[in-house]
Order: sequence, then structure tokens, then C-alpha cells
Amino acid sequence: MSTAVTILLSLVGFFLMLGPLIFVHEFGHFLVAKWMDIHVVRFSLGFPPKAFGIQWGETEYCLSWLPWGGYVKMGGDMPGDPTTDPRGYLAKPVHKRLPVILAGVIMNFLAAWGLLTFLAWHGVVIETTDTTVRVEEKSVGYAAGLRTGDKIVTLNGAPVADFYALRNAASDAGLKNASQPFLVVAERAGQQMTFTYKPDLRVKASVWDLGFEEPLPAVIGTVTHGFPAYQAGLTAGDRIVSINGRQVEWFSELTSTIHESIEKPVTLVILRGGQEKTVELIPKAQKFGGRRIGMIGITPPYTKSHMESRGLIESFEGGLDGAIGFAAGTFGVLGSLIRREQDVGTTLGGPIAIAAMAGDAIRSGLHVVLERLAQLSVGLAVLNILPIAPLDGGHLFVLIIEGIRRRPLPLRLQAMIQNAGVILVLGLLVVIVYSDISKIVHRFLFPQIQ
Repeated sequence: MSTAVTILLSLVGFFLMLGPLIFVHEFGHFLVAKWMDIHVVRFSLGFPPKAFGIQWGETEYCLSWLPWGGYVKMGGDMPGDPTTDPRGYLAKPVHKRLPVILAGVIMNFLAAWGLLTFLAWHGVVIETTDTTVRVEEKSVGYAAGLRTGDKIVTLNGAPVADFYALRNAASDAGLKNASQPFLVVAERAGQQMTFTYKPDLRVKASVWDLGFEEPLPAVIGTVTHGFPAYQAGLTAGDRIVSINGRQVEWFSELTSTIHESIEKPVTLVILRGGQEKTVELIPKAQKFGGRRIGMIGITPPYTKSHMESRGLIESFEGGLDGAIGFAAGTFGVLGSLIRREQDVGTTLGGPIAIAAMAGDAIRSGLHVVLERLAQLSVGLAVLNILPIAPLDGGHLFVLIIEGIRRRPLPLRLQAMIQNAGVILVLGLLVVIVYSDISKIVHRFLFPQIQ
């Protein structure tokens, strides 16, 4: 794909993904303000200068030139404003202003929940392989007679079409009766053979240790934008030869080391185009299966995929779990930034990084677009709830203090809080955008891994 097409997709993706999220957020403020009988002067997508607008009733609806956000302008919302409009924002009691402030964040979270619910109900893409297995010599599967290359046909009498179904069947059997052995029918050299053994059903790395695993080679299938592998220039098709000087053949040998190397450098030797390259990465701390592991943002080269739909109730639950998971992950990243475990410039993505991610999502299909949209919506909600002016969390913080004091903060103090917040937000934006541009320049000047 040409560079021009990639840039075009990124720009289109940026507006198609960020635009709806901004609209949902600001529409939340707008709806609740109207509900609380507050005079809404202007509803704008984008920041000034205004491109065009129309007047409908008492409110002007407009599009503005700077697409980084939007705003709802309410009457009487400036401290010290001499207006006596009883429908002005500041004329309303705290308990009516509070939901107006929270509405944007809540709408973003609900939008993410809705998107993830729809995806679960419509069908989740499951990446997997066929039922050919890899068996280590010291495993219970090997002791029972299974060998690498065997293709499992049935497990306890249940046919299995792919490795995902195989794992599910094994997990269900283990949960129902962990004391009973498995009856495995496998195909080897055109002949079917039967094996009976009791697998180790202790939880190991959040999955059942079944005595076999997928024979996934140590080759990169996909690279996730924003993770260390992407930043280092790794790409799909790279063959990983070794990690920390140890030769690897299978993807599981690679991930076990990466998962244990949280925020610790790992050295990879990769084979690309017949040439070996060396790169050093620092795995990013992530929550997975209830524990903290290191990740660099790569997946193996899966050979099969299918859609798996869920019932409506299960989809609602799965959508909520997914939205909460995204929020927890975002708070986790922010926590690591506060603890200075990660760098702001390399961890957070600005408009350029969002555009690149949006372009990648469009190339990957609608399912990925909607999933990324949900992830961005939760991220927008979390960032907006931070107690920093001029974000919603900053207004919320001032409003809570006003409610406790039963009177507004002094105008001078409000101005100081607002100015400090604006300076902080602009400073972070400059750092993030500078980092985005630096990454692009580096990838342009040094397309090969050094």
C-alpha cells in the first residue's frame, strides 16, 4: 500500500472515529443541560474559529475549524458574569450543574458499552489454528503418547473443528469433572489413534495446561500500534530467531520470556529478508487474566478465524466487562505515568498517533474499527474525568468544593486554577505531538531496524 493511500486512510479514519466520539461527549452535556432547563447558547463540534453554523431556536449549532474537540456554550457560565438570567448555568444550584458536567463522560462510557455489546452480539472474531498440536517431551500429553504434529479429532467424544473449540471442550470437561481422564482421538499419518490421560488442570498463565499447545512458529502475525514492537519497527512476517541470546522456535517460548520481563529490556534477533537484525525492547506492563505481565504488542500468525456470537444478556455483560477493562487499563497507564514507570511521550498518543491507529483499524475491517472506537471512547472518558481544568474533571472538582463550602470559590482562585490547568494540558499536548512527529521522522529516516 502506497504512502499516499496510508496517509489518506489515516486522515479519513481520524475524522470518522474522533468525530462521533466528540459528538457523543458534547451531546451528553447538551441533553442534560436542556433537561436541567439551562440556556444553551451554542453546540459546536470543533474549537473556534467557526466554519459555519445554523440558528435553531435559542441554540446555534456549528462546526468549527479545529477538530480536536468540541464544546457546549451555556448562558451565564462565566464567573463574575453580571447576567441575571435565571436559566444561566451559574444561576442553577450545584445539584443541577453536577449532572451536566458528568454527562459527557457517562455518554462516552455508555457508547463504548453499546459498541462492545453489539460486537459481542453480532459476533466476536476468534483467531485460531487447526487442531494440530505441539507436545513437549516432559508434558503429560507426551507421556500418554501424543506427539507434535498429531491432529486432534475428538475430545471426550466431542468433535473439535479448531484449536479454540479444542480448548473450550477441554476446559468444560475439566470444570465438570477434573478427576476424570481425557479421551483424545488424534490423527497421525492418516490413521486415528486413541489416547487416555489426565491433564494438569491447574491454572497456568490463565489457561489450562492440557499437555499440548498450538504449534505456532516464532513469527510475527500482527503488530499493535503504540506498543514497543511497533515503536521499534517490527512488522508482520518477521521471524524471531532468539530472545536474550536464547534460540526460539515456537511463539510460546517467546511470550513466556516477554511476560516475565515487565519493564525490563529484552533483546530480540529477528530475521527479515534473509538478514538478521537486533533490537532491544522494554515490555509494557499490562493486566491479563488477573495478573500483571509484560507485552510488546505482537500476535502469532494464526491460520484460521471464525465469528462467535453471544446471546443478548451475555453480550451486555461482555460489553460492560470490556468497557470496564478498557477503563482499568487506561487508569493503569496513567498510574504508571504518575509513578514515572513510563514516559509520557512514548506512552500517550496524540492526534497523529490516533490518525495512524484509525488508518490501521480501517485496513483491518469494521470489527476492528468499532473495537478501537470503543477503546477511544473509554479513553476519552477517563482523560476527561481527571481533576484538571479545563477538563470536565477540573470543573467537577471546583463544583464539589463549591458544594462543600456552600458558596463559589473566589474569582481570582478560579482563574488561577483554570490557567494552571490550561498550561498543563497544553504542555502535555506539545510533548505528545512532538513525540508523534519524532516517531514518524525516525521511521522515515530509519525504515530498517538498527
